[in-house]
Amino acid sequence: MLGDGDSFGEGALSAEASTRACTCQATGEDVLCLSLGKDNLMNILGDQLQNMIVRNILRWAIEKSKHLSKLVPMQKEQLYDLFKKKHYNAGEVILQKGKAVRRCVVICQNSNMLRSNDSGVIALKGQCFHDSFFIKSYRDKAFDENVIVEKEGMVFELYLEDLVKFLGGELEEVLKRNEKQSHEIKMSKMNRPK
Repeated sequence: MLGDGDSFGEGALSAEASTRACTCQATGEDVLCLSLGKDNLMNILGDQLQNMIVRNILRWAIEKSKHLSKLVPMQKEQLYDLFKKKHYNAGEVILQKGKAVRRCVVICQNSNMLRSNDSGVIALKGQCFHDSFFIKSYRDKAFDENVIVEKEGMVFELYLEDLVKFLGGELEEVLKRNEKQSHEIKMSKMNRPK
């Protein structure tokens, strides 16, 4: 069920050809729905459309991430540029069994990721999958089965070494520093004479 400000059908704006996957129906009488077709959007934005869609999916994924969402807004905004685009074919292994993983993955187009023994969907479009490995205590954990891409699609990956270099240290340390600075700013504002 969609609520105020929610959207749907973004995939149709970026895909070459798309077929509607579902039908939406308003549940109330005072519903205002705005529509924007691909042709109109292309006239407005030109070739920047795909970049904007990907950036918004990455923004959404980071905001839902348990760890990356705790970065300050400026850090999150710059983080998008660190993700590397990769295309995967249906059935291709994205994270290998028995190996420690040094990246998190965000699916941006067409695909779900599945474990190889068909234990079900473990990540959907717009989710940061395996971002917990950025935390040192989880870093050396390996998967007990391959993680595969269900359908051909575009994926963005954020590598540990890129994140550490960008942040100037480990994620936990940066988050603690951010929290301390935020607390100090709040305290200084409270202590100002009025």
